[in-house]
Amino acid sequence: MSDQAQTALEQPQKAYRGVIEPRIWTKSPDLPSLGIDFIEFCDSIGFTLLPWQQFLAHEICKVTEDGKWYFKEVGVIISRQNGKSTFMQLMILWRMYALEQKLQVHTAHKLTTSSEIFWKIDDTIHSFANLEDRFGKKYESKGSQEIKLKTGERYLVRANNSASRGIAAPDTVYMDEVREFHDDEVWSSLRYTQMAVLNPQTLIFSNAGDQHSVILNRLRE
Repeated sequence: MSDQAQTALEQPQKAYRGVIEPRIWTKSPDLPSLGIDFIEFCDSIGFTLLPWQQFLAHEICKVTEDGKWYFKEVGVIISRQNGKSTFMQLMILWRMYALEQKLQVHTAHKLTTSSEIFWKIDDTIHSFANLEDRFGKKYESKGSQEIKLKTGERYLVRANNSASRGIAAPDTVYMDEVREFHDDEVWSSLRYTQMAVLNPQTLIFSNAGDQHSVILNRLRE
């Protein structure tokens, strides 16, 4: 081993920290945000959000004077293994339990991707008595999964080829792994289902795409 390599090994290891603020993002006005409510909800069920997750929550949960979301569409591009799926899982739970949204729809290019979050949500609900008390039923069929609370709130997972079939007025739509969406079919069909919603929001999550990622590239531009 060279003297230089030995010296490097003997030096104390530095703590590596990510950057909270995105390199490219749409800056918003100074508005009130429900992000703090989301952060407190996460803390109450044992999840302490990472700094970038807190930043994102504050931004996407900003509301106008009439209480509606400032951002109707939000696109988040982040590399793997940074907590994207956990953030989505907690956001779905918060909107079910705290905001009491009647319908949330989640889709990805593969059903297995959405299903992983579905099972994590189901596991979290049954791990906390205050969440399990409101749990109603869980449904599973080919290409679809659903959790319904006793108070009527629903979280629905759909395969992307049938994502909008039979769905009316979802409050929040989640599109995961959007880099794999190579045409407008799923995007257009799900966005149209929100036309009758008074306060809709669409949340798009992905890591970096390529020249075929038509939806992701359009939103980024």
